[in-house]
Amino acid sequence: MLIAITWGTVMRGWSVVWLIGSVGLGCTGGHLQNGDAGPAARAPDAGAPAVDAGAAAVDGGAAAVDAGMPRADAGAGGGSPPAACPFELELTDQLTLAPAAAGQRFVRCATASTGPERWRVTVSPDGAHLAARTSVGTARLVALDGDGWREVAQLASPVGRLDAAAFSPDGAHLAVLSNEAGEITLWRTSDGGLEQTFAAPPGGTIDVTASALAFSPDGRRLATSLGTTIDLASGASAAWDLGQSGIVPQVPATLTANPEDLGDGSSISVLRFSADGALLFVDERYGIGNSPWTARLTVHDQASGATRHLYEAYDRGLLGYALSPDGARLALGSTGEGAPAGLRLVDLASGAVIGKDPSFAGMLLAYTADGGRLLARQASTLEVRDASSLAVIHELGLPDAATFLALSPDGAAIVTTADATVWIDLDAGSTVRRAPFVLTEVGWSADGRFGAGVAADGALIQFDRSGGSFAACVAAAPGSPVGSDVSRFTALPSPSSSSSVVNAGGLTIYWATTAPDGSAVAGEVRDSNGAGRIGIWSLPDGIPRWTSPADLYRPGPIFTPDGRVLIALLMGIHTHATDHAAYAVWDASTGDLLRAFGADVGTLLFSSADAAQLATREPSGWAVWCH
Repeated sequence: MLIAITWGTVMRGWSVVWLIGSVGLGCTGGHLQNGDAGPAARAPDAGAPAVDAGAAAVDGGAAAVDAGMPRADAGAGGGSPPAACPFELELTDQLTLAPAAAGQRFVRCATASTGPERWRVTVSPDGAHLAARTSVGTARLVALDGDGWREVAQLASPVGRLDAAAFSPDGAHLAVLSNEAGEITLWRTSDGGLEQTFAAPPGGTIDVTASALAFSPDGRRLATSLGTTIDLASGASAAWDLGQSGIVPQVPATLTANPEDLGDGSSISVLRFSADGALLFVDERYGIGNSPWTARLTVHDQASGATRHLYEAYDRGLLGYALSPDGARLALGSTGEGAPAGLRLVDLASGAVIGKDPSFAGMLLAYTADGGRLLARQASTLEVRDASSLAVIHELGLPDAATFLALSPDGAAIVTTADATVWIDLDAGSTVRRAPFVLTEVGWSADGRFGAGVAADGALIQFDRSGGSFAACVAAAPGSPVGSDVSRFTALPSPSSSSSVVNAGGLTIYWATTAPDGSAVAGEVRDSNGAGRIGIWSLPDGIPRWTSPADLYRPGPIFTPDGRVLIALLMGIHTHATDHAAYAVWDASTGDLLRAFGADVGTLLFSSADAAQLATREPSGWAVWCH
């Protein structure tokens, strides 16, 4: 299904490109001395994309380091802002929808932006494409060719958001996942055409803040954060257990209309196959009741289906972890809560502990690309350890309040400060290069020649190492198409503690709302056991027109002005000392469920007298749903 909106926008900017050399910054418009930084970039704000949980973040620290220790210099101010790339990236509002389940009445049809669109980027292994998941719940597939960047397609789920994206090892296919819909789709990167659709049991819509996808090294299987691994040739799915629910998802599954799960679920931020495809590593976080969040690290044997638990305890006790490049070993740090204190090195195939340092109390960060060294943070010091013996090789001083982001393809540690991103040589401890913007995430092609990242202000940054030097430029300034206009939509009332009561034909109806023509009343009745039913009853006799099992949440249900549609906020569950509620939309005459939303969508808007369109809040705008 293709929904086209003709309005578009072009991102333009300066014509000069930053060239970041091995000893500072150079610019084609004039030379910058080593250490020149350019003006301070904006610090990250609450709307900035978070760094993937798999790239361990480090607390900032300003403690002094030993005088004899190599220390990276964040550099001084001055210089020029990063320039725009010498091409145009055109973004449109056109949406390409994944298939909807039969009977799904409302589907995604548009976006109404109210602020800059934030991106989470994934770079294809061949460096020819990137997938940018947006803060309005879509995913933009972008191609990099000889003429610059071009948008191939903007993908969307018919219900819910697109929560994860991954490229196949050859870069020819893009997989995206919707947790709410329980749908995984495979798209051709060359033209954005749909190739395959797979179903899985939908994930919970409470507590799920991260989702993930991972292709096996041979590209034949696809692991999903819905607890399934898909054989792409046959379409068959195998399931593995999820820690939050303690159950194995039921497969095969089918797409269903209004699939929303109003329970709490698991957030899985990292899925990764071992180099031989035999093992699947999973990083899962979940909460139970009012308890602290639990971290669960597991490895699943793909042949036997067996699960090995590496860590399952409150995440406050986890001092980070690092997975070796071949996926065969895991370095794991712990405070002693839920696991032995210190640093352990685990062989994932056997589960054997093959190394340990009980004195470790820092934060594990990453393996180097060759698997020979481990990085860890101790206060304002970066430790470089031998990956086999775990012995500290040397220590490097970090810039004040530095946060570790990732390792670059050339082996430098990428850290951010309040106003810059710094590349640090792991041997000398010196600043290799410095960029005058604060990256919140970065990714690279398999050969390391091409990269893309997102700055704290939302700008998309391109990195190019193919010419022998290091070039960076702004590929898209923060911003997005305006899209649909929801200014004339009607907002449902805010929750209220008051409840109207109507007595009709001897029946007591709570949270009562009278239909526009006065012939009926909508609300909730309860049986002797306290079970609730929402419905519509005729006036004055109280004869039910239709009812459905549900518990109304405040306020009462709302009729559209023409009386044809009923919208209500239903109670989901109470957990973490919080009520979680979800909107439902019915045909008022028949009781047919037209749309069920996931929990905690916030404000719901509806258009016109018959609610032909609905809108739900997204971080930078509104998702619009058409009947």
